[in-house]
Amino acid sequence: MKIKIGLIMSKSFDKAFSESNIEIPPDIELIKLIALDNSDIAKLYREYSSEVDCFVLSGLVFYFALTQVIKRLELPVYFINELYVDIEKVFFKLLLKDRNFDFSRVFIDIALPYNNYLDLKSLLPKEQWPVFNSLEIDDLNTFTKKTFEKHVELHRSGKIDLSLTRLGTFEEDLTKLGYPCIYLSPPKSYMVSFFAQILRLFLEKETQNQLPSVIMITPDFSSNQKQRKDSIRIVKQALTKERQLNGYSFNIKDSEGQLEVMTNYEDIKRLSKNFESLEIIEAIKDSLPAKVRIGIGVGTNLYQARLQAEKAIYMAKSNPEDIYFINEKNEILGPLNKTKKIKIKNIPDKELQELASKYQVNHLNLQKMIALTKLKKSTVVSSDELAQHLEITPRSANRILNTISENNGDIRFYYEKQANTRGRPKRYAELKFAEKYTLID
Repeated sequence: MKIKIGLIMSKSFDKAFSESNIEIPPDIELIKLIALDNSDIAKLYREYSSEVDCFVLSGLVFYFALTQVIKRLELPVYFINELYVDIEKVFFKLLLKDRNFDFSRVFIDIALPYNNYLDLKSLLPKEQWPVFNSLEIDDLNTFTKKTFEKHVELHRSGKIDLSLTRLGTFEEDLTKLGYPCIYLSPPKSYMVSFFAQILRLFLEKETQNQLPSVIMITPDFSSNQKQRKDSIRIVKQALTKERQLNGYSFNIKDSEGQLEVMTNYEDIKRLSKNFESLEIIEAIKDSLPAKVRIGIGVGTNLYQARLQAEKAIYMAKSNPEDIYFINEKNEILGPLNKTKKIKIKNIPDKELQELASKYQVNHLNLQKMIALTKLKKSTVVSSDELAQHLEITPRSANRILNTISENNGDIRFYYEKQANTRGRPKRYAELKFAEKYTLID
């Protein structure tokens, strides 16, 4: 498999890249694309999108310029970090030319508080410290604009003799104004590692695309047997037609009154329009005599994919028309047919990780608890509901609730006496902490 990468870069980066003789893995084909200014980036992206598998931009400034114009990027886009530079190599060359070179008359625009001024304060005596960039990177557009203005002002006022930059097209722009400037290129070792990592990501993606996947479709048992059979027949016909028209490789199995569509991850992505919705079902659902429940599962084997699809169907218990997707890592996404989707991730946001640590519970269980409140549209859950949702025993569910409470979790317990029974009152928990989290993708 050969990966085609569109490398969008400035002239300065192209020159530095060529001079460094970086060995690109043989599985990568680079298409070099020169951006003369920021307005060229979106044009190049659109022009070459059909010819490459992904894009690499020569810096974050270019990435920001691209996303300002194109809000939704269809292809993967990676950028080379401007903060990785071979500063010692540049200093060495300057000293070879002039052993008494005065570094205090140099402005380095990527020597920032953020990266500890490239550690130059420890490398050089204080009287030789270059002019550092004190600007904060709160807004990249403002930062870029003000940094260029600072280059120009320092030169005009006679405070510096040289600019060192790694940003966008600054070298070309400053040279046009007659100001001496050197472009800082990223280290060779960083670039080799960068392209190797992209290759690894694509190989992993290719492996994932072949993972066994199952769409499970089962009729709502509130309908009679004939209605259920007719609905399954109509859905099967629609899927068969879709397979013939669009060249899908999936198999359809009619088993015990339900359908199993057995395929791979790549076909699932295509069928669901990248996990947005199952349009083929949306188009026929109003003509079905009986409503159908749908779950999508991916696994490392077919057995796991079936289990994940069954779990996904259960996720839609409160609203049978919702469609959920569960992958081999137990990450959950859905409802696919809604604009706003709940997403349970293997690596949650920092705030949720900290909350899970504080409550001393597994972060996946915590995310699933929050998801349950969103599905129910209520923060009040019973131990039995929680047990079913987490696939654990009611005793374990109660233990989790107690652990959260003992660790100062914002949770309240209620008890409801059971009608016509002498047993214990049924316990409910109000998960107040779930209110501030959305898990919305």
